[in-house]
Amino acid sequence: MKSNILIFALMALSAMVYINIAYGVERNQFVFFIGHIVSLFAAYWLLYKKLYSLSLTEIITAGVFFRLLFLISIPSLSDDYFRFIWDGQLISYGLNPYLEKPLQAIQHFSENPFFNELLENMNSPNYFTVYPPLHQFLFFIAATCGAENILYNLITMRLLILLAEIGSAIMLIKLKISKNLFYLFFLNPLLIIELCGNLHFEAVMIFFLLTSFYFLKKENHFFSAFFLGLAISIKLIPFIFLPFIAMHLRLKKGIIYILTSVSIVVILFLPFLSKQLLLHVGSSLQLYFLAFEFNASIYYIIRELGYLVYGYNIISIAGKILPLITICAMLILLFKQYKVRTEQKLFASFLFALFTYYLLSSVVHPWYVSTLVLLGVLSNYVFPVVWSGLAFLSYHAYGNIFYYENKWLISAEYLLLTIFFIYEWRKKGKEHLLNAIP
Repeated sequence: MKSNILIFALMALSAMVYINIAYGVERNQFVFFIGHIVSLFAAYWLLYKKLYSLSLTEIITAGVFFRLLFLISIPSLSDDYFRFIWDGQLISYGLNPYLEKPLQAIQHFSENPFFNELLENMNSPNYFTVYPPLHQFLFFIAATCGAENILYNLITMRLLILLAEIGSAIMLIKLKISKNLFYLFFLNPLLIIELCGNLHFEAVMIFFLLTSFYFLKKENHFFSAFFLGLAISIKLIPFIFLPFIAMHLRLKKGIIYILTSVSIVVILFLPFLSKQLLLHVGSSLQLYFLAFEFNASIYYIIRELGYLVYGYNIISIAGKILPLITICAMLILLFKQYKVRTEQKLFASFLFALFTYYLLSSVVHPWYVSTLVLLGVLSNYVFPVVWSGLAFLSYHAYGNIFYYENKWLISAEYLLLTIFFIYEWRKKGKEHLLNAIP
C-alpha cells in the first residue's frame, strides 16, 4: 500500500513538473529549469527502485501520458521548430527547400505575415536546410494539416513523434528487452522533453532504427536495410552504423545491405533532385563542422590548446582533423568486431562508435544523447542514461543573449560522465567490459 502511494506521488510530481516545463519555464531561466530537471530525474530514479510494483502496461501508459502533457505547448526550450514549419510550408507551395536560404526564399512571401513571423524567429535564416528528405516529408504533413497556424503545425508534428515513440515501445517489446531497461528508455526525462516536448525527430529515427534491428535479428536483411535507409532519411547519423552491420554480415551480404540502405536514401532524395542540392547541403554541413560549437568535450580541450599555442580559435583546423580521428577509432572498433559476431557486440559497436563520435564533435546538443540512451539499453550500459541528465547543464548557455557557455558546468558534465563510465567499467569488471566492446 505504501509503495503504491509513493509511486502515485512520484508520478503526480513528474506530471506537474512536465506541465511546468511545457507551459511555464523559459530556457533562459537556468536555475529554475535545472531544478525541474533534478526533480524529474530524482523521481525517475525512485520509480526505478519501485519498478517491481509497475507492470509494462503501466510504464507505457505513464510514458504516453507524460508526452501528451506537451501536446498543445509551444516549445520554449528550442526554436528549431520555426525552421521545421518553414521547410514544410515551402514544400506545400511547391518549392524545393534545399534550393534557397530563408532570407532568399522570403521574396516569394514578402507580403505574408505568417512567413515573416517564421523568418523573424528562425535561428538559421541564412543557412540552407540540412534536414534529409523523409524529415522534410514529415514537415510537409505538418504544413498540410496545420496550414498557416503555428500551433496546429506543432500539434501535428508532436502527434507524429508520439506515434513513432509508441512504435518504438512496441519494437522494444518485440526485441524482448527487459522491463528495467524498457523503463530506463521510455520514461527517460530527456527523451520526453527533447523529443516530444521540443519536437526533435530523433524519435522517428529511433523507431526506424529499432525496426531495422528487429528485422536484422530475424535475419530479414532486406527489410532491415530498408528501415535503416528510412532512419538515415530522417537523420544522417545512422550512416555510422552501416560499416558495422556490413562487417557483422560479412562481405557479400554486407555490400548488398549497404547498397539497399543507400538506394533508399537516394530514392527519397529524388523529388528534391537538382544541380544545387549536394552543393547547398554540403555547404551547410561544412558550416556545421567548421564553424559551430556547443557543449563539446575533447574539442574544447583542443580549442584551448589552440588559443595557448596559436592565439586564436582553431575550429577550422580541428574541424577537419577530428573527423579523421573519429574514422580511425571506427576502424579499430570494426577490426575488433570482425573477430566475433554477436548481437550484443553489434549494439555495443553502435554505442561506442556513436559515443566516440560525440566526444570528438564540436557540437553536442542534449537531444543527441537520446540515440545513445537507446543503444545503451540495447547493450546493457547505463552511462548514456547518466549523460541524459547531465546534458541539461548545457542549457546554461541560453541564460545570456550571447549564448556564452559556462566552462565549469561543461567540465562538470563531462567529468561526472567520465567518473560514471569508469565506475561502470569497474563494476562490470574490466575483463567483462573488454569482451563486450567489439
